[in-house]
Amino acid sequence: MNKWFISLAISLVISFLGLAYFVNFTAQDGCLDSGGLWLGALDGCDGGNGYSIQHLVSPLAIAIFLAIVLGISSALVQLYSILFKLHNTET
Repeated sequence: MNKWFISLAISLVISFLGLAYFVNFTAQDGCLDSGGLWLGALDGCDGGNGYSIQHLVSPLAIAIFLAIVLGISSALVQLYSILFKLHNTET
């Protein structure tokens, strides 16, 4: 059970860093390239491509984010289990 909590914490950190990178760099560059005015990470773009924080807090976006976090967590637990099993068969 501990490995689930550890991998869930790791996947949350990875996902939040990816989301912060997207908001701070990718969305900002897209806004400025399309001629908009970047108002900040929480306010989004005025004009241009129409990015705003409202898209990130919609129920669909939250569900997708949680699915990504659980997917990364599950993959980490499976990788840990495989490596642990390989280590036990070698010794």
